[in-house]
Amino acid sequence: MNRRKRLLSFFLCLSLCFFIGCGKNANDEETETGSEAYTEWKENRETEYDMENQQNQETEPANITEEQGTEADILLTPEEIKERNRISFEMPGNGMVDLETFSPQTAEEIRAMVEEYSIPNYPYYDGRPRIGEDDAQLLASRNLEQITDPVHLRYGILTKNAAVRSFPTEKTMTKEGKPDDFDYLQESMFSIGEGVTVCHQTADQSYSFVQGYQYKGWIPTDAIGFCSKEEMMGWLRMDPPVVITDAAVTVHDVNLRMGTALPAQEETESGYQVRFPMRREDGSLTSVTEEIPKTAASLGYLAYTKDALLNQAYQLIGQPYGWGDTDEKMDCSSTMNSIFKTFGIQMPRNTSQLTLFSAKVTDLSAMSAEEKEAAIREAGSGSMILLPGHVVMYVGETDGVPQILHNVTAYSLDGGALETAMECRVTPLAIYNTGGIRYLELFTAIVEIE
Repeated sequence: MNRRKRLLSFFLCLSLCFFIGCGKNANDEETETGSEAYTEWKENRETEYDMENQQNQETEPANITEEQGTEADILLTPEEIKERNRISFEMPGNGMVDLETFSPQTAEEIRAMVEEYSIPNYPYYDGRPRIGEDDAQLLASRNLEQITDPVHLRYGILTKNAAVRSFPTEKTMTKEGKPDDFDYLQESMFSIGEGVTVCHQTADQSYSFVQGYQYKGWIPTDAIGFCSKEEMMGWLRMDPPVVITDAAVTVHDVNLRMGTALPAQEETESGYQVRFPMRREDGSLTSVTEEIPKTAASLGYLAYTKDALLNQAYQLIGQPYGWGDTDEKMDCSSTMNSIFKTFGIQMPRNTSQLTLFSAKVTDLSAMSAEEKEAAIREAGSGSMILLPGHVVMYVGETDGVPQILHNVTAYSLDGGALETAMECRVTPLAIYNTGGIRYLELFTAIVEIE
């Protein structure tokens, strides 16, 4: 009962200052495979699963479904999660927007949204040294002169995964001009099935400036199936959705990654039939029926238990790192978002905003390294830990050594030679970043969603 009362009494988030504005900062992200923790945990879970589901193992989803969590195991009920989401959308500064009520009224408001993005200061553009004319073309491509009153908003559902850009171009802006450099015009990725409000377009209409529920930016217009606002909201209110619980599954030549949700139609012996969004030749929204294997999805969101949370996290081990979700990969904060989306939990996109939603936040900034480690152990597995430009998940201990799971670029185990990771890994808590600073010195906050 004490836990129940605690869940129902909401905590206010602490606003912390970070040096870097999002979870896609390569220079501050680091880690090793530490797969002992995963192997030991997975073997225990598989043994339990085999005993409980021996006869149904071939036809039931491999992941923990909402029916598999007992009341005592539940960290938050679906009703409590919905209330948490509602509060998060009302909190300022976290980038989250309720698309049902989002409605900029003037051209000035939309122009201000577009102009929030400035050209990043990196020397290479489109693989060659950047020149002044490049900046002029980028600024002109926004087509600001066509943002006029009265405002005309449009709505749509994403019919494919779409890169979110700070400017309407596929061209890259990088540090060294190499093909594998991070592209600093890349912001994020919207997944198929997400809704967007279309605020503006380029002169040739090839790019649209859109607002999603947790991000805004330029996306290719051909990724949008246009529809009425009512149709968009009906799609987003799907109940129950079919939720991807595997790391990723390919359907209709589209990569559906963990947390993607589509409207359910029928359940078959082997899968779930869903409404799969498609774009007609005239740009309008339509859909076809596709089937998603039960082994890769859940009918409805998963029950939010500690066991299920770790199960989802561990499935992402080995998933490649991508700055701002470049090439449909994941960065550190989108990795966390994908995990929590499988439970219906909505949270900010970037690490700098992860103290600004409906969660319990413990400020670590004034603590010693020893105090931080003690606080992390007390918070327990499944807690997120923040440091400038990066987010990790505490997953418990292996032989008494605290472990974290995160999608990371590089790290050092002892402050010496760096190991390139570029993937999601489990590593010791006390690793070092690329600058030779121990994570324990950098941690600023613990975020608990329970």
